[in-house]
Amino acid sequence: MVGKDEGKRNRIRTFIHAAEGTFLIHALAITYARWFAPESVKSSGELKELEKGLAINVGKDLDWLDSELEGKRFIAGDGVSAADTMCLFSVQFIFARDLCAGRKVGEWRMWRGGYGSVRGRRVGKGL
Repeated sequence: MVGKDEGKRNRIRTFIHAAEGTFLIHALAITYARWFAPESVKSSGELKELEKGLAINVGKDLDWLDSELEGKRFIAGDGVSAADTMCLFSVQFIFARDLCAGRKVGEWRMWRGGYGSVRGRRVGKGL
């Protein structure tokens, strides 16, 4: 059986990896498409269609994080962990660049519930 601290560390590790290995990977696909698409693709509307398809994964990532935060303020307990700071960076990157196919910040409970307030808090010690 996994001890409480070990389970908490595993949860933190899961989200640390997800922040860059899932959330940002999906977000970067859209970012790179915007940066490197030829003008003809941008002006034809094909880029918008491509973005819509790519944004499905971004939305699913945010939905997953949202469901994992349900009933919680932070990923691994009562305080901010490294996972919270890393996930927050990814989420802010996604929202600032509108990489979720027109879905709005307020659609996710985590944001309405104050997850964005993680910014500026001190990360916990001792894990």
